[in-house]
Order: sequence, then structure tokens, then C-alpha cells
Amino acid sequence: MDLHYIDGSPFARMARVLILEHGLRADLHEITAFPPPEDHLALNPLGHVPVLADGGESFFPTSIVLDVILSKARPGVVAAAVGWAGTERQDAQLLAVILTMGDALVAHHYALWAGVGPVGVDRLGFDPAARNMRRVRTTLDWLEERIGPEGFHPGIISVQDVALACLILWTESRGEIAWRGRPGIEAMVSRLEGRPAFLATVPRPHRLNESGALRPEAPGAT
Repeated sequence: MDLHYIDGSPFARMARVLILEHGLRADLHEITAFPPPEDHLALNPLGHVPVLADGGESFFPTSIVLDVILSKARPGVVAAAVGWAGTERQDAQLLAVILTMGDALVAHHYALWAGVGPVGVDRLGFDPAARNMRRVRTTLDWLEERIGPEGFHPGIISVQDVALACLILWTESRGEIAWRGRPGIEAMVSRLEGRPAFLATVPRPHRLNESGALRPEAPGAT
């Protein structure tokens, strides 16, 4: 397997954590430009990471990458989540909600970093960045109602745990949000952030330049 990633991407970190947790072999290819260069579009026309190349095929978006990794994993370490019947469908919904919340979270931060604001008459009647953050808050509340003392699945580290922890930890390093005060989520993040797979994938620091644009401290930070 070949995994193409950007150091700071929380979505790529999910894939990297799962690979490490399962002890899988993968060649890692860091993309040091942000946004990714034009030739990356040959791997993923969306221009996103992660991208997993395996057996002559390129797999994306994130949900598919995670599913392919889990299909190669030894059972019992991290739970496979994508399925279409009974509890498996609920697991798939849970993961899809977390990933969609992540899209809203990243869109919110990028809008702020880019200095995006109204340039004409507001025909929507709301601020898209503020709405994305509201979606994040209400989704975190929804997830808190479904998480237990041992995460989303007792006795294991689930892919849902990994996905949510990667997103929360991204905000801790890239722009804090009001996620604390939810005991279940707090306990899960605290339990996972010290694991070797998470420590090995901590994103490099970054700062914003004087105009507010992203300025990595090291190549690939986002």
C-alpha cells in the first residue's frame, strides 16, 4: 500500500493511525505543498488527502480509505465500521456523521484563515462560517449522547473513536473550538492521544502570516 498524505490533515491522520495501530505495512508519501500540486489530481480528482494506492487502484475519499485499511487489518484491534445491515449500518452512519462534521469544521477554519467574508448583498441571510461551527457544535452534542465510558464501542478502539479524536486534536493544534464539557468525548480523546500511533502522527506546528494566511513552520503543515 502507498498512502499519500499531508502532515497536518486530520483525515490523513486517521489513516496513518489505523495503519500503525494494526501494524500494517505502507509506504508513506508526504505531500509538502498546500494545496496539493496539480499532479495529485491524477490520483484524486477532488485534490484531497488521504489517497491510498493499492493493487493498481487509487482509493478515496477518506471513508473508502479507512474501509480498505480495515479490510486488511487483523480483527480485534480496531473495529471495521462500514456495512449495510443492522448495527453495521448504524456504525456506518456514525462514521459518516463524524467525517461530515470534519468537513464543516475544516471549512470553518479555512474561511477564517482566508479572510473570506461578504463581498456583496447577503442573499443567504447567514454567515456560512458561523453556520458550519453551529453544525459542529450540534453534532458534538449528538455524538456525546452516543458515546460511552469506553468510546463508541466497548472493549475496542473503534474507527469512530480514531476519526473523532483526530478531528478534535486537529482543532487543538490549529484553532481551538468549544468541544470540552462533554465528558464522554473528553475521556475518549484523553485515552487515545497518548497512544504510540497518535504520538507518532502529531502534526507539526504552524502559524498564520500577517495577512492571516496559513504559513507552515515546516513543509506540509496545514
